[in-house]
Amino acid sequence: MERARAHGTRLLLRGYGPLLAFLVFFALMAAMAPTVAPTTSAAAGVASDPADVRAGDDPGSAPASPETDEHDSAADVEGPAVTAPESTAPSSDQEGDTPEEDEQPEASGGATAGGVSACDDRELQIPGDPYSPPCVAFDGDNGGATARGVTSDEIVISARTPDTAGFQDALAEMGDGAIADSQQDVRRTIEGLVDYVNERFELYGRTLRVEFFDGTGDTMEESLGGGQAQAQADALTVAGDIEAFAEINATTEPFGDGLAREGVIAIGAPHLSSEWMAERAPYAWSAATDCSTIARSSSEFGNVRLRGEDAAHAGGDLQGQPRNMATVVPENAVYQECLAAAEQSARDAGFEPPMALSYSLDISTMSNQAANIVARLQSEGITTVTCSCDPVLPVFLTARAQEQSYHPEWIVTGSGFTDQDVVGQLMNQEQWARAFGISYNASAQPMESTLAYNAYKQVRDDEPAFAVGSMYASLYLLAIGIQGAGPDLTPETFQQGMFDYPGGTGPMGTWGFGPDNFSAPEDFREIYWDPGATSTFNGQAGAYVETDPGERHLPGELPEGGPRVPW
Repeated sequence: MERARAHGTRLLLRGYGPLLAFLVFFALMAAMAPTVAPTTSAAAGVASDPADVRAGDDPGSAPASPETDEHDSAADVEGPAVTAPESTAPSSDQEGDTPEEDEQPEASGGATAGGVSACDDRELQIPGDPYSPPCVAFDGDNGGATARGVTSDEIVISARTPDTAGFQDALAEMGDGAIADSQQDVRRTIEGLVDYVNERFELYGRTLRVEFFDGTGDTMEESLGGGQAQAQADALTVAGDIEAFAEINATTEPFGDGLAREGVIAIGAPHLSSEWMAERAPYAWSAATDCSTIARSSSEFGNVRLRGEDAAHAGGDLQGQPRNMATVVPENAVYQECLAAAEQSARDAGFEPPMALSYSLDISTMSNQAANIVARLQSEGITTVTCSCDPVLPVFLTARAQEQSYHPEWIVTGSGFTDQDVVGQLMNQEQWARAFGISYNASAQPMESTLAYNAYKQVRDDEPAFAVGSMYASLYLLAIGIQGAGPDLTPETFQQGMFDYPGGTGPMGTWGFGPDNFSAPEDFREIYWDPGATSTFNGQAGAYVETDPGERHLPGELPEGGPRVPW
């Protein structure tokens, strides 16, 4: 069983190469105090000092191609063959943010200023794609070199390949064998997706050209809050040597910060706060929900679904006890910032924040840290645990909880891929059978049915890297901004293009951007774990099930009522 879980962990990590930071970053969810109640979870308690829980404190328990004619027939530019919900209107965060109507392409026909017009043959740029922006056509002068990395013919983007050896070595103890796609596979996949963007989006006479480079930064160190100098050096390489307009692998906070300082569009770092991103506007963007949004949703889930009720879904002697909640979050400053926002959200709603326990994003010590955390939770009589965590810590937490006969409710926040079937399958299944909460993603799909896989297969005959989904999301976000910017492409017009995007809902949730929203998605669904269900992602036992199929909620719109689980 342990060997199988180690293999599952390796599969989870395969292909992330330069995107591996996504997995370390997962910690993010500090804000989620209550995702399914991370931030606003119920449970009275006093926030603990991060030093209360640390590794080593033994609790005494068991241990790119030429641009094609983008305006031929609609059939020539169909999007990925994936069934998805219809696009939605802009989110509430965006209302009133779009420019006046005379600044937008018309819904059909009719030239606009600068040689840009709405398409005569279709409404969407990529028919059948739930995230597609409105279709536009261009015939005119694009202005040539409008910004660094932008010429009349191309837009230079970079893709850092950071040093991930330390992270991979730490994970090696979880099982033998390789844990990542080859760099060749990762680069080949990115190049294929760049081809897709060049062929499907209106880039106003330009094509994307990706420049890969070996970074000096260490993603493991950067994700733990260090490596500032190396990250800044890599940012200087992007801005000075490569002279890129944007970097698509900006998957750590130090690297993203360095890029913003150098005036480069940085796409990637997940779960940072909306304040952090706004302070670096117009440069910081992410296809992963920011922790401020997660904090609001988590608090709301806790207030609406959990407060004032008994722990009906706990096990053992905890079942039926008054809910006493705690939140587990990384100790890093940026995640603690989101946790503080979540706690304030709980206070604003008239509740005391739950007890908070912090841990270090140090994979080599997570087993010991998990034992310490479980011992503390058990001693405090915690019935309900919200883990705003990375995908590794809860694997250890559930194992240690089972060893110590501790059977709480587990609240899923959607952080760090913890709402993915492949991650849920790694948990102790007896423990995780009591897991429920929220997810920003849509229901799991077989890889061959995803938007990312089908987009890649439209331009290449070979197989993409396992991490094609993350690469696709980052490049798609970049493409939205570039097309929305129009011919005069600058970081500022890129931002306006993102704000003007009308949004869309599909397998990656509801996308939309605005002055306080630089990430996607923004809405969530309610889920619970069913150990007996078969995952549509990998055909293995164990899957997340929607409590209300097809229903998604924006912050502030969750209907009243307790947890909607069938137990």
